Amino acid sequence: MRIGSYEIVREIGRGGMGVVYEARDLAGRRLAIKVLLKPSPSHMARFERERRLLGTFSEEDGIVPLVDAGSSHDGAPWVVMPYVEGGTLGDRLKNGPLDLDAVIDLGIALGHAAGRCHAKGIVHRDLKPANVLFTGDGRALIADLGLAKHFRTDLTGGAESKALSRTGELRGTIGYAAPEQLADAKDASAAADVFSIGAILYECLTGRAPFEGDTFLQVVNKVRQGKYDSVETIRPEVPAWLVAVVDRALLPDPEARPADGTQLAELLEDGPTALPRRRVLPFIAIGLVVMALIALAVVRARTGPVTPPVVAPPPPANDELSQTLARALERVAKGDLTGALDLASRAVDRNPNSARARAVRGRVLLERLEYSRARDDLTRAVELDPKLASAWGDRACAIVAHVSSSSAAVADAERAIALDPKDPDSWSARATARATSDPLAARADARKALTLAPRDLRAWCALVDSYYCAHELTEAVATCDRALLIDPGHPLALVLRATARTALDRGAAQALLDVDKALERAPRAAFAWRLRALALQIKKERTAALADLRTAVECDPRDPKAWSDLGSALDDSGEGAEAERAITHALELAPDEKRGWQMRARMRVRKGDFEGAEKDAREALARAPNDPDVHSTLGRALFYLNRFDEAAASINAALRIDPSRHDEWRKLGETLMRVGDYRGARKALDQVITMVPDDQMAREYRAEVCIKLGDRGSAIDDLERLLEILPQGARREAIEEHLRKLRAR
Repeated sequence: MRIGSYEIVREIGRGGMGVVYEARDLAGRRLAIKVLLKPSPSHMARFERERRLLGTFSEEDGIVPLVDAGSSHDGAPWVVMPYVEGGTLGDRLKNGPLDLDAVIDLGIALGHAAGRCHAKGIVHRDLKPANVLFTGDGRALIADLGLAKHFRTDLTGGAESKALSRTGELRGTIGYAAPEQLADAKDASAAADVFSIGAILYECLTGRAPFEGDTFLQVVNKVRQGKYDSVETIRPEVPAWLVAVVDRALLPDPEARPADGTQLAELLEDGPTALPRRRVLPFIAIGLVVMALIALAVVRARTGPVTPPVVAPPPPANDELSQTLARALERVAKGDLTGALDLASRAVDRNPNSARARAVRGRVLLERLEYSRARDDLTRAVELDPKLASAWGDRACAIVAHVSSSSAAVADAERAIALDPKDPDSWSARATARATSDPLAARADARKALTLAPRDLRAWCALVDSYYCAHELTEAVATCDRALLIDPGHPLALVLRATARTALDRGAAQALLDVDKALERAPRAAFAWRLRALALQIKKERTAALADLRTAVECDPRDPKAWSDLGSALDDSGEGAEAERAITHALELAPDEKRGWQMRARMRVRKGDFEGAEKDAREALARAPNDPDVHSTLGRALFYLNRFDEAAASINAALRIDPSRHDEWRKLGETLMRVGDYRGARKALDQVITMVPDDQMAREYRAEVCIKLGDRGSAIDDLERLLEILPQGARREAIEEHLRKLRAR
């Protein structure tokens, strides 16, 4: 069989549109010929576009190039390409994951090849292991431009491309196609190919595709939500920087990914050194005398010009203090927070009334997540120099770390903005202070900070807070991933990612990896120890979790959240008296925090101190009037005080806020029974059984209500169903006796 002047050797593969043959030319060269099988107008147009695009590349570009093209006597078009004899990446992956160096080299090759396409305004749209071929000497080439198209019409050849996909049409391979491409193939740009390469690299590292599911829709939903198992949990030896690059490529938001293949390749080429350093403590004007006293501007590791803070010139400083603070800043830039703290502490010990020294140490402690000590130094700094904008902003962050919302923190941040509106830290501070109460306003502040300093990690973390507090958890994780590209070991970014991952149910193991890494730089961070305890509680390791919480309060005895968490864990362990002491201490530290009042109210309900529980619940309610848990706890305290009408009102308030709480409906039914409102009780219990058909208490209560209402048949039905689900025991025997008497009536 011949096609044109080429002799067909064998069929290599067949798809929906065409077939590929191995062939030889007159000189005996091995070639591959792709023939279109169904020459419909749309297929012909797509095949012609592929031929034209192939003609713009050579093998040196990393693309399988065009050798020849033509048409058979029946009009079927064909293209000739070199025969690539090293097989496909898909073949290699059948033997399991690749070596780390091989993955990095492959990612660089694919990134540069795709980048050359992107530079010409072309997007591939079907990058996957089957479309990555290897030459005899092991070089990777991208194949099959059948779905490729121009995404820019202003570049050469772009004007010749026609849109061959209908709006909303799916083109590409599920599991490798980006979410925007799944939504509409026309929307695919360079970032879509970056996503596909990210999926390929993930599979090369782990031996499995990132997005898996039993159905098409399950996979699509995981792609759209960015849900996949972290590389580090499957293959822990993969370096953090490489995990971060792959995670960034797989972000659902195309604007958050590397812009094109070339940028992705450059990240992989530079490895850990590709990650730009954090800004170096951008908050103090340091006076450094080198041969003569020179006033230095704020030290910032960011691109672009730097505007010095609008503050009064610092007083003359002795050479030793200035040099010590400068070295402390350098240590922070290198991630050596322990060394930075040692140097800053020496400066404070020798110059306890230096605002600059206090502010430097306060920021170092803030970086180490040691919020109480940071707050002490920063308070002293603003007392010594009220015009030190950065110290006001840093103190705002230290305050809000201990309480969920604080007008004092917002006031400090706004003072920082007034003193220096061009300092990104001032805007980041207000974003952090406002995140809980107004996450959208906080997001605007964080974005303002990022326009001033795109690589400012504090701004990135403030943006994470805004997403987390708005319950946009996928975006929170994605934003943490972007921050960790700047500094993979940044303690706050790591613990924020662990928090968001835990809330997304992505597993305690991943959270523990992040927290343990954060603790390497910040070993006395109560926040990190608290989060570690939470991850251990999820894994049912309660003893270890309790030990971590004791470490948290030891690291920061003034952290009310640490004491609250310890109290909760002690309560779960049956240590009621010690638990109440811990919660009481938390309230002494932060009397405006709703959580402590709510927790102590619940404890007091359990131990029978209903008057104390009512008092605590009302304190919590004054601070959180829209919290259904608080209304629920107050309702239970009032119920046991035999104030049933008030109890019903509180429980109804909880249900108005959250009507999905079946246990609340049951308690409402029980409460209304006590006041003789059997019709209302039945409605509440009907709601419970609709939600949870086998709720034993609801069945028993409803049977009793039905008897009161004269509906003996429904009562019998409930009791019979109750017997089906009750285990053997005294209660079952009592229900059987009750049922016999009811039937005998």
